[in-house]
Amino acid sequence: MSDSTPPETDNLLDIDSTGTENQDVSSTTPPFDEPAKEEEEPSLNIENVSDEKEDTPAVEDLPTDRTETEEKPDEAILATKELTSRPARWMKEHGVDQRIIDLIYWRCLKKTGIVVVTGLVLLFSLTMYTFLSVVTFFSMALLTVSLLYRVGMTVMGAIQKTGTDNPFKTILERDVDIPKEKAVEVVEVSIDQINQLTKELKRLFLVEDIVDSIKFGLLLWVLSYVGAWFNALTLIIIDFILLFSLPRLYEDHQEKVDEYMSIARTQISSVIEQAKSKLPAKLQKQKTS
Repeated sequence: MSDSTPPETDNLLDIDSTGTENQDVSSTTPPFDEPAKEEEEPSLNIENVSDEKEDTPAVEDLPTDRTETEEKPDEAILATKELTSRPARWMKEHGVDQRIIDLIYWRCLKKTGIVVVTGLVLLFSLTMYTFLSVVTFFSMALLTVSLLYRVGMTVMGAIQKTGTDNPFKTILERDVDIPKEKAVEVVEVSIDQINQLTKELKRLFLVEDIVDSIKFGLLLWVLSYVGAWFNALTLIIIDFILLFSLPRLYEDHQEKVDEYMSIARTQISSVIEQAKSKLPAKLQKQKTS
């Protein structure tokens, strides 16, 4: 019995020693949960950063704002050109529609191109054929195109089973009647212009002002030569081309044209003053009175 007890005590001592050693090791080594906590903290920071990125505006949205800001100065430039151009202001003051002014100044290349090409074809056709034949030919061409378009759209609608409505329905429903107020306004303006023209012609032909009558006579003399060189239809063609070219050229080169025009005006005014100085004293007194 005495021999068996010592080994048991030795085992107990060994167990205690190993237990204490394990406890010491466990106390010295850090727990496994702490590194996990250290790894969770950066994840929270990443989420905060992602939330901050979502609050900031996207970079892709910036070009749209730039384009919008770049388009505004272009509209302002067009507005200033319309206001500073003298022919445009003159047409606005005399009641010309803004759509006609846009056509003359080539604001829309497609619309102005169609108008210019159609007008020139019509005018050149009048130089070769009579007015009645040109009108009937263009009317038949327009009617043929309308019929072919209507038949084609009707067939396509029947094949696709989408309906056979008139493709010109929107144009037919559009109101094209001239309002009475607008017609009265146009008549009143035309009557005022005719009255002013008759007064001016009476003043020129009855020599109320001798200088103005002489200038009017020189203008008639120049027009007589122009009439010998060109007929009325050729002059209309030239005027039509100048109508769609000179205002736009003047708008693009306004400063240079104004400079040369001021020089020409000074020269003409000096010549007129010299001519007036050579007139008799009686005529000069009538002019001043």
